[in-house]
Amino acid sequence: MKAVIVDDDFENIVHLRNLLVRYCKKVQVIGEATDASQGAAMIIERQPDLVFLDIQMPKESGFDMLSSLGDYEFKVIFITGYDEYAIQAIRCSALDYLLKPIEISELVAAVLKAEKKIKKSHITLQIDNLLDIVAHPNKEDHKIALPVAKGHRFINPYEILYLQSSNNYTNFKMTDKETILISKGLYKFEEVVAGFGLIRCHASYIVNPKYISKFSKAITGFELLLIGGDRIPVTAMYMTIVNETLGLSK
Repeated sequence: MKAVIVDDDFENIVHLRNLLVRYCKKVQVIGEATDASQGAAMIIERQPDLVFLDIQMPKESGFDMLSSLGDYEFKVIFITGYDEYAIQAIRCSALDYLLKPIEISELVAAVLKAEKKIKKSHITLQIDNLLDIVAHPNKEDHKIALPVAKGHRFINPYEILYLQSSNNYTNFKMTDKETILISKGLYKFEEVVAGFGLIRCHASYIVNPKYISKFSKAITGFELLLIGGDRIPVTAMYMTIVNETLGLSK
């Protein structure tokens, strides 16, 4: 797998290259660039399979570089310091990132995932979704990418009624009554949907507060009644966050 590294700090490039040589032997680094314009030119010229892309760079960011390309024949792994909004946007688009300083185990895992065959059209949709979120942070119709059998499905997070754990799967219950079954555990989605206001109320449930019509004590404990009639249990561990979200805390 041919790779290009784009990072404004050459020491970071050298460090990542050395890690790849030692721990990811299937990756061949065919180019290195220290700014967005160099990186874009190198990607066009050398046609890599994978790009390691620093987000925070002077003049133009990694996101700016992607916007300038407009077509994506490659997979991308973002490299970033802790930038909460950028990470949220990347997660929403089901793309991969590594935090600085890079952990070897996380690097290996990200490269292994990148080795899997992904159709170009799916990569393009994911990156387009990411760039839309970054460019329009206050937009109400942001989408999140859910991994499905034939790529990714993009949904509006505000149309999620609740998420329900089912062993190593997650059911996305939507406001139009559709259920989308995803072959990943509930914990994989908690931070992504939290960015849109959804809250954990039970080990097996994450709920959208905007659709709660009642919070009350039931025979088996406390529960939330949702618009539409679904009843969602609330456990003691999550009582505080539910109370605070609903404005019931003292």
